[in-house]
Amino acid sequence: MKASERSHPAGRAFTLIEVMAAVLFVAIILPVAMKAISTSTSVISEAKNKRHATILAEYKMCEILLEESWTTGDESGDFGTEDERFTWVSQVAERESDDMSELSVSVYWQQKGYNRNVTVTTLVYNEQ
Repeated sequence: MKASERSHPAGRAFTLIEVMAAVLFVAIILPVAMKAISTSTSVISEAKNKRHATILAEYKMCEILLEESWTTGDESGDFGTEDERFTWVSQVAERESDDMSELSVSVYWQQKGYNRNVTVTTLVYNEQ
C-alpha cells in the first residue's frame, strides 16, 4: 500500500492560506459587528432615558395642574433620590389672543456628557 492510500480524509489539516483567510475574515467582520452592537446599545439607552423623562414630565404636569400651582408662575425642582439624574422646570406663558395660558414642563438630564431634555406643553384656561 502506498502512503497516499493510507492517509485518512478526516485527518486532513488546514493549510496556512486557509487559516490566514479565516483570520482576515474575522479581523474585518468583528470590529464592524462590535461597532453595531455598541451603537445599538447607545441608541437603546437614549430612547429609554427619553421615554422615562417624558413620563416624568407628564407626571409633573398633572401634579402642577391638580395643585393649580401653575398660577404662581415658573417653578423648578428635581424628582428626589429615585430619579436624581432628572430635573424639571415649568414655565407659564400668557397668550394675548384668548383666556388661555401655555404651560410647559421640561425635564433635563445628562447622557454621555451632553445635556438632554424633553418638553411637554398644554393649554390651561385662565378663570379670571
